[in-house]
Amino acid sequence: MTESGKVIDIKDGRAVVRFERKSACDSCNMCLMRRKDMHIDMTMDNPVGAKKDDTVIVELNPGALTAAAMLVYGIPFIVMAAAITIAFLLKASDVIMGVVAVGFAVLAFAAMVFMQKKVKFRRRPEPKIIRVAQAAGGFK
Repeated sequence: MTESGKVIDIKDGRAVVRFERKSACDSCNMCLMRRKDMHIDMTMDNPVGAKKDDTVIVELNPGALTAAAMLVYGIPFIVMAAAITIAFLLKASDVIMGVVAVGFAVLAFAAMVFMQKKVKFRRRPEPKIIRVAQAAGGFK
């Protein structure tokens, strides 16, 4: 999977690439970010010698994207479903089931955030700049 981004800085020979938000974000509002703040900056190796203000094509690891989506959406969903099942088997009221489900989903998300910060994961494959699509002064 490839994505285009703009080099906004060069630090120690590595490029800081900004990826703008997607049009799908227009109607979502799930992350509660303001429209003008919707971008991601990533620092990565610069094997093609891109310069500031160049537009570059970056290759993303689809396996890493799938794993990230599974962490963010899958695990809280599984925990929430398990909580609802347990509450149902204990014949809890609907309100209690809802509170338990949301509470467990929040706890699962908090645990993932804590794990990400405290546990040292193996080095994941980084996105790679594969070419310059447009140089700062024109097409390349």
